[in-house]
Amino acid sequence: METLTFKLISAGFILLTLVCLIAVVLAIRKAGGNPFSTLFVIGLWLAGISIAALQGFFADFNTVPPRMFIVLLIPIIGLILLLRNRKFTQLLEKIPLSWPIWIQSFRVVVEIFLWQLFVIHLLPEQMTFEGSNLDILVGITAPFFAYFFRHHPKVLLAWNIAGLALLTNIVITAILSMPTPFRVFMNEPANTIVAHFPIIWLPGFLVPLAYYMHFISIIQILSRLKKKNAAADTKGLEREAESVQ
Repeated sequence: METLTFKLISAGFILLTLVCLIAVVLAIRKAGGNPFSTLFVIGLWLAGISIAALQGFFADFNTVPPRMFIVLLIPIIGLILLLRNRKFTQLLEKIPLSWPIWIQSFRVVVEIFLWQLFVIHLLPEQMTFEGSNLDILVGITAPFFAYFFRHHPKVLLAWNIAGLALLTNIVITAILSMPTPFRVFMNEPANTIVAHFPIIWLPGFLVPLAYYMHFISIIQILSRLKKKNAAADTKGLEREAESVQ
């Protein structure tokens, strides 16, 4: 595992995670939110799963449920709590529709790293774009949609739904490629590299980040479409009232 290529990939995952974290913090700051609490919580989470991974905690896939599920479950709980927070939902109103789309471009880099792990025989083929993983399309198209369709919420909504589908496809593929009792993809190598540092940051931060950005974008779009329809209905009622008079 300690090959030069793996060391470069590991360094790449660390750098990409830090860049994405900085992007999130800057976005929150520009929107008028408190970036320090976000930085503290995410930093604490990354440190915790890193220590556990270095100690081999997640490398045991024989437990029921597998310990890796902790890495997937806690960010989901965090998302639910975040979306129930009124201050956060108010913050979404200040964030441009294009911001959550732009951030998704990091997925191109992730897919390149996954492919490199496959090349050095540390990841199964189905988790790369040579297999059944087409998630790279989301990262490639993100800048295009963020720039040219930033004023077309319905187009962005369709893009987000497609992105969620592709993301969920690779997440399910990754889970079914792990050496657990319910493994489906039996080709080697099994998907065990995600249990090691710093690759643990993929399921622990980068994948949740992609989900967060999709859900945040969808909530933004639906909220603004609702306001737009409400405004149109109000104008319609005013016109009817004027016609009656």
